[in-house]
Amino acid sequence: MAGTEPHASGTGLMNDITYVGLDVHKATVCAAVAESGRSGEVRQVGVFENRPEILSKMVARLGKSGRRLSFCYEAGPCGYELDRNLAFAHAFIGNAKSILGRSGETEAHVREALRLSPRDAFTYVWMSQAGLAKVLLGADEEAVAWLRRSIEANRNFALTHFTLAAALAHLGRLDEARAAAKAGMALDPTTTIQRLRTLYLGGHPVFMSQNERMLEGMRIAGVPEK
Repeated sequence: MAGTEPHASGTGLMNDITYVGLDVHKATVCAAVAESGRSGEVRQVGVFENRPEILSKMVARLGKSGRRLSFCYEAGPCGYELDRNLAFAHAFIGNAKSILGRSGETEAHVREALRLSPRDAFTYVWMSQAGLAKVLLGADEEAVAWLRRSIEANRNFALTHFTLAAALAHLGRLDEARAAAKAGMALDPTTTIQRLRTLYLGGHPVFMSQNERMLEGMRIAGVPEK
């Protein structure tokens, strides 16, 4: 949106900013503003149709005071419609595709998220999502590559270790699979197959069937049932 600045930190002009929070839905956008400073006014601007021309008018109206505008909104699928360069949105959509039984589409979204924000603090989550999608598809060698990258970025995300254990078990690399499961259990000793199954209750039937394959790999690797 013309005339706006997405980030204000480091400018030295924090008291000359109006912060705009947007609650973005498919059909509507609820907007609220907070003036900078400890005593800055906070107020709701209104609820607007989620259409570019209407939102542009709203932004122009807010910018009439001459103060710089700094926007904040969730980087989910609806926020993605406002800015298609949101790395988080691509990652969320990729994960959602897996749960919808469309894991074959996940990798492209993860790659786009990594392209947009290669140094993001959450790259390890995105790469883990890509690895999970590959296990669901039975592409275990590709899964191992993604999951190893995720662990290199952050060794303390237990779910990645468990997913890696499943991929390695399905490849018949049982010693490595058990080592990965052991690493996961060290990070989260409460993990069980039963608990992991409940993470995605209500998913698409295709996903639920694929998920059982992943859980079976974890079981082979030594993750306890209960």
